[in-house]
Amino acid sequence: MVPLLLADTTATVAVPADPFADEYRPPHVTEVGTSAGQIRIFASAGALIDSGPSLAEQGTLELMTIPWVGVRASSLVTVPFRGDPQLSSFRLGPSFHLFPYRRFDLSLFFDGGPALVDIATSQRTVMPVLGAGATFEIALSTLFVLHVEGLAHGGIADRQGVAREYIAPVALVGLGLTL
Repeated sequence: MVPLLLADTTATVAVPADPFADEYRPPHVTEVGTSAGQIRIFASAGALIDSGPSLAEQGTLELMTIPWVGVRASSLVTVPFRGDPQLSSFRLGPSFHLFPYRRFDLSLFFDGGPALVDIATSQRTVMPVLGAGATFEIALSTLFVLHVEGLAHGGIADRQGVAREYIAPVALVGLGLTL
């Protein structure tokens, strides 16, 4: 072993040039899109179509467990115009994001839970509901997202001894906050 003090410090070693330097570029880091650990909050409004159109408002809280899978909790409230029932649903379920880490994202979801039907009338009842649909999102910045959602929302309620099914498409648009 040669002591370090006796080593020749003036010698230089020629390192060959990297033959792949022009072909390799490190991935560009983006701060938009879905990623693990995010909390996403959406407020949306739109329409539910049963026998006639109803105004629909929805609040959604989503926790991203991994970049592709999240857990959604949604609350949908309708304001009917033509004698349709007034619904207030609270649903929970998974979401599957197809394009994480990108400005544009498409996701699919399936959720379920209870719904209150005509809570302000004497015919009020509770029913189980299921929702399934898709969302399209555009990241406007690192914090804000434009959120477009379409879903089928349905359940079967006991209406004075008669089973009444409520299945309706819902279209929503709104803004989201990504934390």
